[in-house]
Amino acid sequence: MVRESVQVWLSSVPLWSTLGAEVLEVAPGHIALRANPDETMRMHGGALSQAAIHGLAEVSASAVVASHPGLAGRSPRLKSTRMKLYATATGTLTATASLNAEQLALARSNMANATKAQAELAVEVKDGGGRRIAIWRGHYTFAPPGA
Repeated sequence: MVRESVQVWLSSVPLWSTLGAEVLEVAPGHIALRANPDETMRMHGGALSQAAIHGLAEVSASAVVASHPGLAGRSPRLKSTRMKLYATATGTLTATASLNAEQLALARSNMANATKAQAELAVEVKDGGGRRIAIWRGHYTFAPPGA
């Protein structure tokens, strides 16, 4: 996916559009998104809700998995997630998701030997000053084509 296609995709889903996400970087297996969620995603004192942080991380991971050419033809399914919060965020967020070569090789090996493969993808969320806000982890399975 090129940057413009990912941006259109982000804008097409109502929840994601409230995050105000903007594509900073996109490459096979990597994406960085910046978001400045609107007031509907904030709590008292202007703090961003955990839902906004989780949503930004999840959409970042989904974009990496859905657009990776090494996973073409497989149907990714998000099976579970967890998020560790480190700090409260009040402003702009940046989420960076990457599927490294080792993770991809393991998933492809599993796909070659079985009907399903699994992978874990981590997303780091930072505030505008570069302070770590959260680490999100998603556990995916990849079903064979047509499953």
